[in-house]
This record gives sequence, structure tokens and C-alpha cells, in this order.
Amino acid sequence: MKLQDAYAAERNAVGGWKLIGYTVPASNNFSYKGAIGASETTVLDDLDGTQIGWQAQNVVALNECTANACFWDIALNKGDNGGQIKYAACLTDDATPLTANYTAISTPGESCTVSTSAID
Repeated sequence: MKLQDAYAAERNAVGGWKLIGYTVPASNNFSYKGAIGASETTVLDDLDGTQIGWQAQNVVALNECTANACFWDIALNKGDNGGQIKYAACLTDDATPLTANYTAISTPGESCTVSTSAID
């Protein structure tokens, strides 16, 4: 989120992971995706809270999360001032016991509907 904030302040747009300098963590338990192409941008005024900037999906069973069934999303919305982004963190119900405070990283007042399938 810090990388995306810095990019947005400089470019008035959100950038794909490659553009903002984000490296996907190596993991045997999760796959990670973003809806913005690695080298693409979306201007802030086009954000409406439905764009998924970051998504994790379990690829192995974890507690109540059967393999490939739980998602952790971060949706993006334009901020109140130029160069700002609002973030909404949401997750599937079975993922809540694993990361009970996950939604606390949301911008206050922001909410989203978690995806029920992986981003293409």
C-alpha cells in the first residue's frame, strides 16, 4: 500500500505491481494476483471501489479454508484529494479466523465485497 500511495501521489494513477516496485512473495500456501496489469496504470478518477489491487488465494487447505476456496482482497477507490487512494480490505468468511484483523488495514469507512473467484 505504501508503494501504491507513493506512485499515486507522483502520477495521479495506480500502477501495476512492476511499475510500483512490488515483488510477489514466494509462497507454497498462496497465489497472489492484481487486476491491474504489471506494467499498466489506471487513473485515480476511474477507481470506483470495484478494482482489486491485490488478492491472495490459498492453494492448500488452511484450517477451515479448503484449498483454493479463501480469498483476501484489497479494493481500490479514489481518495478525497488528488493523488490519494482509499483501500478496502475484505476476505471470505472461512479466512476470518486466520486473519481476524485483516479488515483493519482498510481506509476508515471503506468496505468491499470479497471475490468468490480468482482474478483472471
